[in-house]
Amino acid sequence: MRRYLQVILFTMSLVSFLNANIHTPKGAKHACDTGNSSGCYNLGLMYYTGNVVKQNYAKSKVFFSKACARGNTLGCNHYAILNKR
Repeated sequence: MRRYLQVILFTMSLVSFLNANIHTPKGAKHACDTGNSSGCYNLGLMYYTGNVVKQNYAKSKVFFSKACARGNTLGCNHYAILNKR
């Protein structure tokens, strides 16, 4: 039972760390490069809003497109918005 709890706590802390890491430009880029759609979406959002990085709609569109291609619905929605511009 004790070992089971240790595994659960370790897993929860690892998931928490990985989720927190996709909220920085470097972490989101790494996550996107390794196939994480949330990382691509977060990086696209950073470029779209100009939050943390310099605003750049072209880069934003690229990362939203990658997120969409990996099944991220929010990425698809933002990509469609940028295509209407």
